[in-house]
Amino acid sequence: SRRIIRRIAEELQKDPQVLSVLRRVGAMPGNDVLVSLGHDGVVIARQGESAEVDHEAAQLIFVSG
Repeated sequence: SRRIIRRIAEELQKDPQVLSVLRRVGAMPGNDVLVSLGHDGVVIARQGESAEVDHEAAQLIFVSG
């Protein structure tokens, strides 16, 4: 489903590996993304790029829409 990223929790912002993945996909506050369940977590996709983050990380990404 399509969602808009509203905020990324500070705790997650301190994880350079996850933040790098989110930046690559374009999953930054204010951007719209497609969100779906993956094998081991949540798949976030935008403009042809996608990445899967674990459920723990996904809970720290706040969305609306």
